[in-house]
Amino acid sequence: MENLINKLVKLLKNKVNQNNIEIQYNQDEIRRLLNTEFGKDKENKTLKERSLINEELFMENEDFMHLQIQLSEFSEKYAHLFESIQKEIPKQEDRSSIPYFTKTVEGEMVFEPGHPQFFNAHFFNKLLKYYQENEDYEMCDYLVKVKSTENKF
Repeated sequence: MENLINKLVKLLKNKVNQNNIEIQYNQDEIRRLLNTEFGKDKENKTLKERSLINEELFMENEDFMHLQIQLSEFSEKYAHLFESIQKEIPKQEDRSSIPYFTKTVEGEMVFEPGHPQFFNAHFFNKLLKYYQENEDYEMCDYLVKVKSTENKF
């Protein structure tokens, strides 16, 4: 459980960093637009849109950072409970998905809608956990995007 909280905190930090990159991009675009003389009406609309997006991202970041702090404090305060819970929960392993897992992380199989384990939630979570632990956030992002298209298939 504690490990799960730490992973969640890490994911929230990653999202804050992604938001900061987007905010910086929007700020650069706003500066560029302010320095041009052409198409003021269109640019003003774009300036307003970029500013609104940045405001939303700032608010999102505040929420995420607040949640990170709360989760960290909770985890520290109740660490003793997580130790006893962890001992009680037996590890469950889906043995049938292991060859697929190995082939997927080694690049022999691409995780996409045609993948034999695409609709296996346990497999997806295990794959996501693997890439999180290896700090391969590009793959985490890819997996989430591919999985979000699941309803289209």
